[in-house]
Amino acid sequence: MKRPMLVSGITMITVSALLMNLSKVGAIAMLLIGALAFVLFLIKPLKLRRFVIIPALSLATIFICTSFLTYTHFKIEPLLKYDGNTSYISGKVITAPVNNNGYLNFTLKTDENIKIDITLPYQDEANPKLYDYISINNAQLYVTKNDNYQFDLSRASDGILLNAKGASCEILWECEKTPYYYCLYFREIVSNTINDYLLSPSSGILNGLIFGGSKDVPDNIADAFRNGGISHLLAVSGLHTSLWCGLILFLLKLFKIPKKIRNIFCIIFLIGFCTVTGFTPSVLRSSLMSLVLLTSPFAKSEPDSLNSLGFATTILLLSNPYIIFSLSFQLSLCATLGVLLVSRYEIKVHRFFSKIKFKPLGSFLNYIVCSFMLSAGAGLFTMPVSALNFNVLSVVSPVTNILCVKPAFYAMICGTLGIATSYIEVSFIKKISIFLFDVTDFLLNLVSEISFKISDFTYCTIPVHKNWLLNGLVLGAVIAGIGYLIYRIKNKKTLIATVIITIAVIFINIFIPLLPTPYHNTLTVVSSGNNLNVIVRSGTHYAYIINSESKYPYAVYNYLPKATCESLDYWFVTYVSYESCIDLERMNNVIHPKETYITPAIRKICINKNIELPENTIISTRGNYTLNNEINFEIIDTYRTKYVIIKSNEKTVYIHLYGNTDLSEVVDTSDGDIFIYNSEIPEEIPPSAKEIIISGESDFIINSDYNKHLDQGENLHLTAKDGDIKINL
Repeated sequence: MKRPMLVSGITMITVSALLMNLSKVGAIAMLLIGALAFVLFLIKPLKLRRFVIIPALSLATIFICTSFLTYTHFKIEPLLKYDGNTSYISGKVITAPVNNNGYLNFTLKTDENIKIDITLPYQDEANPKLYDYISINNAQLYVTKNDNYQFDLSRASDGILLNAKGASCEILWECEKTPYYYCLYFREIVSNTINDYLLSPSSGILNGLIFGGSKDVPDNIADAFRNGGISHLLAVSGLHTSLWCGLILFLLKLFKIPKKIRNIFCIIFLIGFCTVTGFTPSVLRSSLMSLVLLTSPFAKSEPDSLNSLGFATTILLLSNPYIIFSLSFQLSLCATLGVLLVSRYEIKVHRFFSKIKFKPLGSFLNYIVCSFMLSAGAGLFTMPVSALNFNVLSVVSPVTNILCVKPAFYAMICGTLGIATSYIEVSFIKKISIFLFDVTDFLLNLVSEISFKISDFTYCTIPVHKNWLLNGLVLGAVIAGIGYLIYRIKNKKTLIATVIITIAVIFINIFIPLLPTPYHNTLTVVSSGNNLNVIVRSGTHYAYIINSESKYPYAVYNYLPKATCESLDYWFVTYVSYESCIDLERMNNVIHPKETYITPAIRKICINKNIELPENTIISTRGNYTLNNEINFEIIDTYRTKYVIIKSNEKTVYIHLYGNTDLSEVVDTSDGDIFIYNSEIPEEIPPSAKEIIISGESDFIINSDYNKHLDQGENLHLTAKDGDIKINL
C-alpha cells in the first residue's frame, strides 16, 4: 500500500464523523467489527492477506473507536454532570481576558485540569490578568447546547465544554510567569504593534492571517470573506506554515547553511509558532505535516505530502476524536488537501510553458496558471465545509481565491517584516518599517475590496440545506468510488465520465432546495426570555418581527438571510425598552432590511435619546403585508394586545406576542389553524384551533390551565415547548 497514513487518516475521519452520532454501544459495535475484520485477515484459508488495505482500515477503526470511548468516558462525561450546577470554582487564567460589551471573557484552568470559559462583569478595578489565580463564588456552570438540546460537539473539539457566569472574582495571587506566559505575551506585543501601525480592518485581517481567527476582523469583512469563499485565509493552515518555512529555508540557503541545519531551524520555528497561536487544531495539523516533511531527510527517506497529511490527521484524531468538528481544522485540512492534489500537476504545467521561446512570457504564464490551479484547488475543496458551517455555498469561491490568496500572503510577509524592523531604533530602518506596513495596508485593502465587490453579486452565494448537501456528498462519494474501481479494473475511459457525474449529482442536490416548493414557506418562532421573535420565510424572501425587551437574541441569526441571493423584505420592531432601541442602528447594518417598521413609542424613545433610525423606516402600529406574493401577514399593536396573523394557502397562524391572550376580542379567530401563545394560555381556547403551542420559560406541564385544556377537542394538539418553533406553511 503506497500511502498507509493517508488511508488511516481518511478512515479515522469517516469513522469519527459516524461516532459522533452514535452512543457508546454503537462505538463498541464498530470496535468489534474492526477487530473481527483484522482477525479474518490473519486466517490463512480465507486468502485475504493479499488485500493489504484490510489491516490498515481495521487498525484505524480500532484505534479511533478506542480513542473515542476513552475520551468520552474520561473527558466528556465527567463534565456533563456539572451542567446546571452552582458552585465555587478556582483556577488559573490561561487566556488573556477580553472586554466584550462590558463583560470579561477568558478561559480558566482548574486544579482538576478542567478548562472553563468564564464570563464576568467588567470592573474598573480588580480585573484578572493572564495567569492570575482567581476564585469565583456561586458560579453558574452550564454546557453549551445545540438546537437539539444536546451538548455542542464543536465545543468539545478544543476541550472546553463548560461555561460559567459569575458576579465577580477574587484574585488569590497574581500572574505566574511560565514559559507559555511569555509566548502569549510575545503574541500580545506583536498584536499591539500591528494595531499601532495599521488601522482597522487591516490590523484585524493581518492578526488573523498570522495567528488565525477572525475575532478582530469586522463583521462586514468576515461576511465578505465568507461570501467569497476565502474564510480559510483566517484559519492558519498548511499554506501558511509552508510559506513561513519556505521563507526561512530560502533566507538560510542564501547563507549556504546545510539542508539539515535549515530544517532544524524550521522545526524550532514551528514549535514556537504552535505555542504562540495557542495550539489550535489547524496549526497543529499543518505543523505536524511540515514536521514530517522536514524530518524525512534525517531518516534518509523521500517525503510524501499526502502521507504526511494523513499522519498529522491520524495523530490529532487519536488525541481528540472530537477535533473533527473544529471549523478551523476542517478548512485547513480541505484547503491543504486541495492544494496538494492540484500541485502534483505543477511540473507538467512548468514543462509546457518552458517550451515558449520568450522566457519572460513563459514564466509569467506559468505563474498565472499555477496560481490559478492552487487557488482553485483550495477554493473547491473548502466549498462543502463552508456550505455546511455557514449554510451558504460560495459559487465564486475559486475565482475569489485566485484573486485574493496571493495578495494576502504577500501582505503577511510584508507585515511580518514590518513588525520585525519596527523594533530597531534606527531612523532609516523605521522608514523601511513604515513603508512595509503601507504596502501591507494596500494589499489587505485590495483583498477586502475584491471580496466586497464579489459579494455585491446577487448570486455569489446561494442558501444550502444541510441534509440535501450531505445527500449529494454521500451519493457523489459512492459514484466516485464505483467509477474509480471500474477505471482501475476494466475501462480506462470511465474516469472523466465519473468526475462529471459526481459533480453533477452534488450540485443537483445543492440546487434542489432552491426550487419553488412548499417546504420553503416556513414560520419560525424563537424565544428570547419571556418574549417571542417571529421569522417568516417564503423562498428567498424574509420578514422578521422582533418583540424582545431584552438584548437582541443572537439565536435568530440562524433563521435570517445569509446568502446574497436572499433578502430581508420587512423588519418590524415592536419592543419599547431603551436598552433594545440602542441596538437599532447596529442591527440594521447587520441584517440590511429593505423596509423597517417601528411603533410611535419606539420613535419617541429614539428621538429623546438621539438614536439614529435606519433608512426606509416607516412609523406604523398595524397593517397588512404580502411576502413574495405567497404569504400574507397582519401585525396589530394595540394598547392591550400585540399579535400577528400569518396566512398562506395551507394554514392560518395566530401568534400572541404581548398582553391579553383572548384574541377574539380584537379579531375574528374562527379560521385559525394554529395558535402560538407567549407564556400564557387563554381561559377559552378558540374552537377552530387544531394545535396550541405555548412558548416561554415557565413550566407549563404542571400548570393547571395547561392540564385543564388537554382534553378539549379531538383534533387539538396542545403542546408546551421552550426554544424554537418551526412550522411549514
